[in-house]
Amino acid sequence: MDLPKDVLEELKRSNRLERFDAGIDAILKDALGRDWMLAKSDAHERVLTQRQRDWRELRHFYEASIVNSADLFNYLWMIYPRLELFEEIEAVKTLDAAERLRPLHEAYSQLATKDEKDQFWKETLEERLPIEYTAEDPREFAELLIRFAERHPADFPEVEVRNRFDRLSELMGSLQRKADEEGDDTKPLDKLAGMYERIRNFPNAFEDEGQ
Repeated sequence: MDLPKDVLEELKRSNRLERFDAGIDAILKDALGRDWMLAKSDAHERVLTQRQRDWRELRHFYEASIVNSADLFNYLWMIYPRLELFEEIEAVKTLDAAERLRPLHEAYSQLATKDEKDQFWKETLEERLPIEYTAEDPREFAELLIRFAERHPADFPEVEVRNRFDRLSELMGSLQRKADEEGDDTKPLDKLAGMYERIRNFPNAFEDEGQ
């Protein structure tokens, strides 16, 4: 069955974003070696350009605020200190919404307890939502990110997205090597790595047990 056009377009946008992410990962791996995923953030900072670091911050905002929670207000703390990031990709709707929400966010930030903040969040919901809805939606923000990456191809090479279990397998290998080097028991990690390997090789993973 053919997927609806809007779903296909969403999948295409998601794949483009992930290809740019994979390009940055490839840069880190090339510079930091096979255990690059265990490298500390300061090592990543040394390797990546400012644009690449900005991209990762914007991607985090996009996934956390727009895709996963559809909640702009609770992620305004990511916008206000780095307005230039959103200006750089021309996210004018998000910037405008953030500015209109600033008085509410300042009042919210001054509250001392979680209960007070939760109550404030509920009480201001009707006032906030119409403003939050004026910000870029998932499609618009993704397209801004893609256009930004396309304007700077030297910073954002596109690389084929890896199978998620291949990535997990690479991470497990790094964790196993680290544990071995530090003299820690690797058996729990070995067991977990074996489970991931079997899942990755599904549907033939359990053939031996059925014979």
